[in-house]
Amino acid sequence: MLIAGALFPIGALPGALTVFAKVLPLTHVMALVRYGLVDRHASGLHDIWGMGNATLEAALSLAVVALFAAAFTALSVRVFTRSAVR
Repeated sequence: MLIAGALFPIGALPGALTVFAKVLPLTHVMALVRYGLVDRHASGLHDIWGMGNATLEAALSLAVVALFAAAFTALSVRVFTRSAVR
């Protein structure tokens, strides 16, 4: 949670950790929640994507979260189906 920007912006992290934080789905979820509930200026989304259109940035972050959810769902089905058959 510290790397995802829960307590401070991800722009304050060193270079390699900033790149790693931008890949984490938790970073995108937190930026989306902040944008939807508190931050109408979308500063968290701007830190991740660096574009000017907050709606597009929110859609991209939502796509990243959906991609991770689909990938981990497929992985868990595969792993647990194999273990249940044995």
